[in-house]
Amino acid sequence: DNLNQSMTQQRVMFLQNISTDQLARYQADLISCRGILERIYRPREFVGAMRRDIGDKRDAIGFIEVPNGLKRLRNRAIWEVNYQDYSYFTPRSLVTLLSNSGFDIIEQGIAKEGLLLTADIRPCVGTRGEVHKQVVDDMSAIQQEIDAFHQYFVDQTQYWKTKLEEWTAAGKKVVLWGVGQREMNFINTLKIDESILHVVDVDLHNRGLHLPGSGHRVISPAALRNLHPDIIMLVGALFESDIHQLVNAMDLNPEFVVV
Repeated sequence: DNLNQSMTQQRVMFLQNISTDQLARYQADLISCRGILERIYRPREFVGAMRRDIGDKRDAIGFIEVPNGLKRLRNRAIWEVNYQDYSYFTPRSLVTLLSNSGFDIIEQGIAKEGLLLTADIRPCVGTRGEVHKQVVDDMSAIQQEIDAFHQYFVDQTQYWKTKLEEWTAAGKKVVLWGVGQREMNFINTLKIDESILHVVDVDLHNRGLHLPGSGHRVISPAALRNLHPDIIMLVGALFESDIHQLVNAMDLNPEFVVV
């Protein structure tokens, strides 16, 4: 076991940056790029530099994974648009980026029930790679999805602003459950202040902290016993039944509202 561990340590190296400058020196056989391209300001420059660093090593292969921009549009996932993401790719835009940067597309696919786009790639001989299976985007349909996504965003933000104003005017005590990306997007996009009193989270490490942007204080579920909220808001219904059970066990009976 000690021998195998020693051999593994000699063959595996972690480079804690997104630069490809050192790639040529290590002559990698496999390049895995997951959840990176959407957060690169100029993704073509990054992919082009990666191809140049591979050089003449034709047997290198790569695996690319990015969020599926079309899926987010069609799902109207307005609270999942992250500020740190510069790009959202369609199947065609991803393979175009890779092939124009000097890679052959061995296979292009989807993963995680369509939420992710994937591509298996290898360096091509010329300046432009081949696509294993032609992918065509219907640009007219995409534009319609973008327009519908925008209108849904406008309608939803206005709706929830109005609801929160009504609850505040009625003296309702409202809390938001969770400190994930969707919750932070919701509370900061609507510029919510005192209309939501606190944010609740089960993670001990988050207790007493404050949300970035809005500054809402994070409290524990147990703190609800003294607060007696009238309304608990959830951004998504994934854990709704579990939260119901937890709150009901404290002899509280708030209204649960799913955004």
